[in-house]
This record gives sequence, C-alpha cells and structure tokens, in this order.
Amino acid sequence: MKANPRTLKITAAGLVLVAALVCIFMLRDPRSLRTLDLGASHAQSSRLGEAGESANAGNFRAHQRPVGANRSTMRKLINNSENFRLTQEQIEAYLASKNRSSESLLTAYNLSNDESYLREAMEKDPENPRVLLTSLQITSDPAETLKTLEVLKRVDPNNALGNLLSAKALLDQGDIEAALQEMELGQDKSIESYLNDQIRNTEEAFLSAGFSPLESKFSALNSCGNASRLRLGDLSRGLMKSATSIQDNEDTQIREQIRNNQLVMANQIRSSGNYLLDSIVADRVLSYALQVQQTPEAEAQIAANRERNKDLAKQAERIGCLMSYDSIPDSEWSEYFDRLQQSGEISAIEWMLSKHP
Repeated sequence: MKANPRTLKITAAGLVLVAALVCIFMLRDPRSLRTLDLGASHAQSSRLGEAGESANAGNFRAHQRPVGANRSTMRKLINNSENFRLTQEQIEAYLASKNRSSESLLTAYNLSNDESYLREAMEKDPENPRVLLTSLQITSDPAETLKTLEVLKRVDPNNALGNLLSAKALLDQGDIEAALQEMELGQDKSIESYLNDQIRNTEEAFLSAGFSPLESKFSALNSCGNASRLRLGDLSRGLMKSATSIQDNEDTQIREQIRNNQLVMANQIRSSGNYLLDSIVADRVLSYALQVQQTPEAEAQIAANRERNKDLAKQAERIGCLMSYDSIPDSEWSEYFDRLQQSGEISAIEWMLSKHP
C-alpha cells in the first residue's frame, strides 16, 4: 500500500498562508494534520484573507493602490497560486540542465508527484540521505520503512530522524520497548529534514523556467513539504496512547521513559526547525508528554501551549492579510522570504509585522 504524497505535504510558505488554520486543526484534532490537503488549504486561506480584509476594511483600503494601478506580485500570487506551477516540459528542461542528478529528480518529484522521478533517483543514488527520506513517502509498510532507515542511519549517523522514524515504525509493529530504545539512541543528535536544500533546488527550478525572483521564492516555499514532522507527531501520539493504557499499578518505568523521550523529542523539533509547523508540532509533542503526568501543573502547561499556538495563529493571519495589500513592495516580500529561510518563520513574521503594525 502506497502513501499518497499529496496528503503528506505541509508546505513552508503554504503554512504562512494557512498557519491559523493549521493551529486550529492542531487545537481541535491533531489527526487533521495528516490529511490536510494544500489545495483545499489555499482555498480556505483565501477566505481567511478576505475575512481579514472585511474585519479591517479601513486599514485594508489604506494599503490599496489607486484605482487602475497594477496589483502587487504578492497579491497575484496568493490569488492565483494554481497558475504558478511548472509544466512537464519545464520540469524536463530543468532536469536536462542538471543532467538528471538525484537532487534534480527529487525536485521534479516534489513538483509533479510523479513517482517515476523518485524511483529514478532511488536507482541512481540509493544512499543519498534526501533520497532515502523522500522514499518513505511511497511506502506504509513498517518493515520496509525500517530497512530504509537502517541505511539512513548508516549514511547520516548524526541525524536523529533515522532513530525517531525507526521508533515510529517499531511502534507501528507493536514493539514499544524497541521504539523507546531507538529514541534514546537519537537523544544526543539533532534533526535534519533537508528542507532548506529542497527549497533552494525548487527555487532554482522556477528561476530556470523564467519566473521572477519573488515568484520563484514564493512558489518554491509553496511547493515544498516536510512530511517527517507529521510522522513525529504520529509517533508522539502513539506513545501517549501506550502510556495511558498502562495502569497505575503496572510498569510505571515505561511511562516515565515515554514521558522523558517525548520531552527530548519536543526540544529536538523546536531547536532544529525554522517554521511555524515545527513550533506547533513541538508544542503538541510536549502536550502529549505532559498528559502522561496527569497533574494540575501539567494541565496548566498544556493550556499555556494552547494559548501560545493561538497567538502564533493570530500573527500568521495578519501576514495573510498583508499579502493581500497592494502597497507593500515586492522587495519587502522578497526580503521576508529570505529572512524566513535564514532566521526562521517566526523571526520573519515579527520583522514584517514591525514594518506594518
């Protein structure tokens, strides 16, 4: 059985547009993240922006250009994102310019969802860490996943993802003790999802097809996903369920192991990611860890995390509204996306909101 790559993709810039929606989903039902379809998300994000315009009509009108003036590139992008895609011919031209390297094949797969590109990359470069991680999108068999992750752990031994995703596969097989042991092996490592490499390569593909720098930055971010973050959320939820199924008079040592591993994983996710999704998933993992404690203090911390996510949602919604303004020059949005990749999404949002309070 193959996993559908479309349902696994939560994008970086897409999250800028729909972060409020994502936060709401996380607060209501974390499972919704696993099947959040970006196409539907864009439609809802447009409505979110329209709602923001209505709620702040005076402010919105103040940012508009005179009647007859051209709309900003950013406004065109968010209103017509479906038009900013590469055709099959453009993808093939990009591949030819890169001699069909494994990295370019991954970019082609990411842009088209055509598994033949991914399988070609797997045949050409079977020990490339990015190829190995991406290949997990087309299998749901835990045994096959574990085989792939053994190779990933060998070729990229300092990447905690190999251990954490192995723990997820072991938990899927019902072996919680082995899953916890695998997580402990990765505790002193950082998480590397190779997302920034993916974004840079995708931006290059759009530039090669004649898109403007801003169009390329936005479209690249809007095309790149980070499915591994969602799998870590699934791992955390599975561990929490295992912990709550253990009765108070049973093995409390395993419950403590689960809690400690969850706390470590939350810190790993938060420290290694630059995007709002990382912060949201880290808070969700932390909440799962605290639920194992079942104390008033833990409940208070869970509530604080929920409020933090609400604040992030409000900030992201404001960015979505700003994207509808015609008065903000393209150069500012280009700098915003550069800051997003270099300093992180939260830092970039704070910078943009400081310029347009």
